[in-house]
Amino acid sequence: MTIFDKVKKLCKSRGITITELEEKVGFGRNSMYSWKKNKPSTDKLEKVADYFNVTTDYLLGRSLKSIVENELSAKNWKYEDLAVNTGLKLTYLQALDRIIPGMEDYKAVEIIAEALEINKVSLTKALSRQEPPLCDNSIPTSTVAEDFVEYETIAAHHDGEAWTDEELEELERFKEFMRSKRNKKE
Repeated sequence: MTIFDKVKKLCKSRGITITELEEKVGFGRNSMYSWKKNKPSTDKLEKVADYFNVTTDYLLGRSLKSIVENELSAKNWKYEDLAVNTGLKLTYLQALDRIIPGMEDYKAVEIIAEALEINKVSLTKALSRQEPPLCDNSIPTSTVAEDFVEYETIAAHHDGEAWTDEELEELERFKEFMRSKRNKKE
């Protein structure tokens, strides 16, 4: 799918035409039709991305959501079909570009790739582009998110309740995560 095709699809979802979009973002009439064969300038791409509240990676076809949508289209599937075939929540799948990845998201990407019968590398790369920078010297250390987190006990024990193996594994991972946090403070 070309950038133009993505923009046309976004216009349709908003109930506007390409010509109306051009007017709203200050482009010349019919200027976007050149996007069928040529890539737009960065500033024009950013204006359209900002207007639709999507990333430039989405418009370029490099975002996780964009790649998944292309594959869904090729299989003639909808997100609902992907949810059924992966066991992942529909709301999660529809928000793929808004997640800040954790280990569970990389596992989810593997599940998605398997369901779509594609190589997981492109999905993994797209997800990794959503990772926040590891080090940003412009951010004072006092604004690190951990400094503002208040921890709350959500479960003291789980004996006597019916838990699936998957839920128990998740609890164990959470306990290990909390232990590592505690060790970092010491």
